[in-house]
Amino acid sequence: MDFDLLNAVSLLETSNGIVAIPGPEGYGLASRADCTETLERIQRITGSDSTMLLLGRDINAFTPYVETIPKPAFDLMTRHWPGLLIMQLPKASLAPANICTGAFVSLIQPEAPILLDLLSLIPGGLLAISSSGRMGDVSPKTAQAVFDMFGDDVDYVLQQDDAVPQSEVATVVSIDQDGEIHLLRSGRIVLD
Repeated sequence: MDFDLLNAVSLLETSNGIVAIPGPEGYGLASRADCTETLERIQRITGSDSTMLLLGRDINAFTPYVETIPKPAFDLMTRHWPGLLIMQLPKASLAPANICTGAFVSLIQPEAPILLDLLSLIPGGLLAISSSGRMGDVSPKTAQAVFDMFGDDVDYVLQQDDAVPQSEVATVVSIDQDGEIHLLRSGRIVLD
């Protein structure tokens, strides 16, 4: 087993652990999605109150955070997940405000094996991750850049620079309760 991965899991299993993990557009700060204090700490560290992206092991991991999964959203999930498709769905009434400040919550099932392994080891299979570096700067692209940007504010850095290709852009869609799909950003996934 990868000791780097096990160290990340042990910190994320505690309610207040923050781990920098690689994503398709750079490293982000991740924590358990159910720990409001840690999510607030991430927002203080990054200087951003923007919403977080939820990474889930499977569709079921998201159910506490979304009102419903309309059939068109379910169809896209089963066709393109795991993959570079971020879906914004109507949030559940009890979803924490620091995960979804508006009416929607952003979800993805990542395709990188290291992230799927990480999610499979986390209770509930769900993490929240920031979408930028400090004060809205571009996310760091390497583990060293994470250390340089965040220093001791981050509990652990999953040093997997080559594990996630970071040159690709995720497609982003919003799907309302009626199931209408709105393309927000074109990326690698092409919708029919």
